[in-house]
Amino acid sequence: MSIQRIVKDMFSTLIIGVNVDSRNCYTRVLTLKKGKILHDELKEFRTVPGDIPIEAAKFIRKLRKKHPFTYVATLSHSIHQGAIDTIRADEYLKFGIRSNEVRSVIVQEAWSAYISREGIAEARGKFAKSQGVDFLFSPFALLYEGIKGRLDEKKRLYVLQQQSDLALAIMNAKGLYFGGFFILESEMEASTEKKPEEEMALGETPLEPASPAKITEALSALDNELEEIGELEELDDSVMIEDFEEHEAPLPKHNEKEEERSALDDFARAISVAKFIKDSLSEFYKNEVYRSDFIDEIVILDTYGISSGALTYLKNTLLIDIKTHALDVTSSLVKMAELEIKEREGGARGI
Repeated sequence: MSIQRIVKDMFSTLIIGVNVDSRNCYTRVLTLKKGKILHDELKEFRTVPGDIPIEAAKFIRKLRKKHPFTYVATLSHSIHQGAIDTIRADEYLKFGIRSNEVRSVIVQEAWSAYISREGIAEARGKFAKSQGVDFLFSPFALLYEGIKGRLDEKKRLYVLQQQSDLALAIMNAKGLYFGGFFILESEMEASTEKKPEEEMALGETPLEPASPAKITEALSALDNELEEIGELEELDDSVMIEDFEEHEAPLPKHNEKEEERSALDDFARAISVAKFIKDSLSEFYKNEVYRSDFIDEIVILDTYGISSGALTYLKNTLLIDIKTHALDVTSSLVKMAELEIKEREGGARGI
């Protein structure tokens, strides 16, 4: 047994799954020691769309300082990502992708999920205030993890449905035949319409666009091992004087008006989802680059609780059989990160 392994067994391992979806930041903390689960906790923070709230960043920094073996995993929400039906870099171009501009992972030994280098740099920048991110997962990899046990010979359209975006993939047990990622229109409007007082309430100011120098600097660091454990930066003691519970602002209780507004927002979201699904199926059927077959079933992985009105609209508009399955994104992120850690430490890989 290596010295690093002996030292690691003396400490708890923390895996933090973070997902920012619309105005909610969900943070799940799994505490492990010698392979046993000691604690599993979910915290929810309010935020402006697409950003890590300062309270969540402080919480993560505090955990990193106390626990040297802490890993942070998150989901990419970059528009510059996708999934394609090839594992050969020389075939990327036929899908309109330059292989040298993306980072990719092979899935099922049959297809690739990719994220642009700019998208990775953007994600790393968002997590800079929480001392970085160790694992950045593609939504297509997460989608596959959620459905792989259900795949058979039939091609279906699988949709990873979030409030802010959706990833869709036509798949069966043999592989992926089409992939698309879309930012929902209602979410883009929410992002551009956020009020200054909302930013001030979170203790932050609007971010300036990244300069070319900063982007270049971020891109040059992408080849470093994200999971490598380095020395933690010295934190300002004043940040850590209070316990997290004193920092955390309680979430407002939902009343009837908020629930009605949420249902209306979800219905508006469903209009965009239906359009993206229609356009994607049309592209799949007409573009010769895809190995197309007729799709008569859609499976939605519901990550937040789609309203009954939105689901009814999708069924009536698309006229395709639709099934839904609940999916907890933060739990999936933690599980995927745990598998990666075990694999890279030489342990047995498994669920």
